Amino acid sequence: AEIQQQLEGAKGVIARARQKLAAGVNKTEEEELNVQIVKADHIKKTCEARIFEFEKQVAGASKLEHEELASMEEKETVAAEHQSEIQRLKNEHLEELTAT
Repeated sequence: AEIQQQLEGAKGVIARARQKLAAGVNKTEEEELNVQIVKADHIKKTCEARIFEFEKQVAGASKLEHEELASMEEKETVAAEHQSEIQRLKNEHLEELTAT
């Protein structure tokens, strides 16, 4: 959220500076505005890079989470199959005991 606020602030600085430049300013003001634009653009690019890295980490975490869930589901399926096989064997054994 903080990075997003910095990004929006930098975009605002750039937009206001460009508006002033378009409206016409003296040479000193023009230089100051250009410096503001360069600094704000650097902040903007830094924020965008940090947001991109964060989103990449989130995507990687959710992929890993998905893989872990799939693995757990697979283990649960195998466990359920084993449990039903155990129950079947118990039933067969019970039938054999009652038949004799």
